[in-house]
Amino acid sequence: MGAPRAETPPATRSPVVVELFSSEGCSSCPSAEDVLRDLEGDPTIVPLELHVDYWNGLGWADPFSKAAFTERQRVYSARMKKDGIYTPQAIVNGAHDLVGSDRRGLLAAVARARENARDTSAVTLVREGDALVVTVVRAPAEGAEVRLFTAESGLVSKVTRGENAGQRLVHAPVVRAIDELGSAKVGSTIRIARPKAPHTRYAVTVADTRTWEIVAASTTE
Repeated sequence: MGAPRAETPPATRSPVVVELFSSEGCSSCPSAEDVLRDLEGDPTIVPLELHVDYWNGLGWADPFSKAAFTERQRVYSARMKKDGIYTPQAIVNGAHDLVGSDRRGLLAAVARARENARDTSAVTLVREGDALVVTVVRAPAEGAEVRLFTAESGLVSKVTRGENAGQRLVHAPVVRAIDELGSAKVGSTIRIARPKAPHTRYAVTVADTRTWEIVAASTTE
């Protein structure tokens, strides 16, 4: 009788990245942010809230909004061949979009993306002292871009004007910056100075250059 066969450990899948395009000036957005915030404790999901700036002229200037996030949403819209942009819009792994407040639909989209997720070792993000170290292990042959997201959790706003006047908004992790780290070259290591900060988490993504589909991701504090 032969020796028992060693079990192969299950593959570690890359976490699913959920980007929510939102605004404090949009009355439909708080419910979507509630949905995203509920995903924050799941280690298999990277929830990212990006605040756009096209609501800022309607009574309330969102302090977390950036024109760069609006442009990112426009690029997604063009690549997905959509008619335009809106809030709240959720985009899952850069490939599928839906209304961000659709909890059931979002959970279903995340489940599908999780099933199709690739090995997380395609890219790693680790902290070494006051620096973050990104290592690309595998990348699409057609080309890919590496991006670093800085997100802050626990942010709360008291809105005094606009559609959400009088509301206290509790946010999911809010993206504060996106750094373009260049093309994904297999075996490359990128070191970025980033001292550890309270309530701040970092996510690195590898996205297909042509489609912007996120094929790998990794996170750290």
